[in-house]
Amino acid sequence: MNRLHLFLSVVSLAGCVSLDQTGGADDDGAMGKADGASSALFGASGPSELVLEAPLAPAFKAARAGEPDGIFPLPRKTDPFMGKIGYGDVLIDAELQLRGNSSLAECPFPKLKAKADKAQAAGTMFDGARKIKIATHCGEGGNGTIGRLREEKATWREAALYQAMRALMMPSQLAKPLSITYRDTTTSEKITRKAFIFEHVDLAAGRLGGTSLESPETWEGDPAQVMDMQAIVRVHFFEALVGNWDWHLRIGASKPGGGQLWNIEAVQLGDKLVPLAQDFDLSSAVTGNLVADDDIDPKILPGKPPLVRQAGSYLASEYGPQFSDSELHAARDHFTARRAALEQALADAPVDDEGRANLSAHVAAFYEALDHLDEIMAAVR
Repeated sequence: MNRLHLFLSVVSLAGCVSLDQTGGADDDGAMGKADGASSALFGASGPSELVLEAPLAPAFKAARAGEPDGIFPLPRKTDPFMGKIGYGDVLIDAELQLRGNSSLAECPFPKLKAKADKAQAAGTMFDGARKIKIATHCGEGGNGTIGRLREEKATWREAALYQAMRALMMPSQLAKPLSITYRDTTTSEKITRKAFIFEHVDLAAGRLGGTSLESPETWEGDPAQVMDMQAIVRVHFFEALVGNWDWHLRIGASKPGGGQLWNIEAVQLGDKLVPLAQDFDLSSAVTGNLVADDDIDPKILPGKPPLVRQAGSYLASEYGPQFSDSELHAARDHFTARRAALEQALADAPVDDEGRANLSAHVAAFYEALDHLDEIMAAVR
C-alpha cells in the first residue's frame, strides 16, 4: 500500500468519529450524521484523480489572478461560472467560483470552490458532498510576492496539516490529496497537477452534528464567551506548530463589522461555537519560509535554533500570554499526549521528501519550545 492510499485510509477512518469537539475528554464519540456521504468522496474508496472542465482563462483574467494589487488596486471579479467536475466515467455540471484573498494576487492559478449539480450528483461520490473547496498548485514555481510556494508539492503538504489536526483530536474539515486534470474549454489546454479538496464548512458542520457559522470574517461575537477556552488555546498551539501567521481568533469585544475570526471557520454545537482552523498555505510548515530572527523578541528562547525560537514566538504571540497557566498547561499536556499520533499521521502523509523533513523539523521544534512554555510566557508577560 503506497503512502497516498494509506493516508486516505486513515482519513476515511478519522472521518467517522466526532473528535473531541469542544476541548473536553479525549474519547472518540459517535458517528456524525453526514459521515457516510462525506467520507465516500474524501476516503480511501473515493477517487484519487478528478477532472475539471471550465472556461478558466476568462475567469482568471477577470480576477486578475496572480497580479499584485499595487498602490491603486483594480477590482477583481470572481463571479460564479459553469463547468463540469468528475472522476472516471462520471462528469457532472458544477457551479465554480474562484476564491481567496491575498492568494488571488499571488496565484496565477487560483483556488477554487465547486458546487455539483444536485440531480446529477445523485448516486455518485458527490452525492451528499456537493460543495467542496479546491486548493490548487497556485503557479508553476518559486515563491509568490507574499510568500506562498507556487508549486504543486505545496498542496499535499498543506493537506497533511488537516490530517495532523485530526491526529491531535481537533475538529477539522476533511481534506484529501489527489491530482486534478484541468481542461480549459476556451483554449483546449489541459494540465494535470497535484491538489487537494476539502469539505465546505457546511459539510463539516453536518458531520459534526451542528450548523456552520455564516460569514465568520464579519461575526461580531466574543470567542471567549461562546467557545470553550481549551478549544481556542489548542488552535493557538496548532498555528504555532505549523508556523502560520495568516490567521486570528481575537478574544474580547468585537469592532463593528467583525474581524474576530480570520481563516477560522466555526460550527455551532449546542450552546458552543467550535473553531475549525483552516488555510495554511502561508505557514512555514508548507513553504519552509521562517520568520526572520530579527523579528523575534530577543527575550524568547535566546540561543535556541531558529525554528524553535519561531515556535516559541508564535506561542507567545496574540493572546498566548493572556491564557491562564492552567489553560496553557492543559493544552500542553494534550499535545504531548498526542505527539506519537501526530508524528505517525505526518509519516503516513504522501508528501515530498523535502516537505516531510520540514514537517518533522516543525514538530521537533514545537515540542522543544513547549518544554519551555513557562519560560516563554514569563519572558513576555
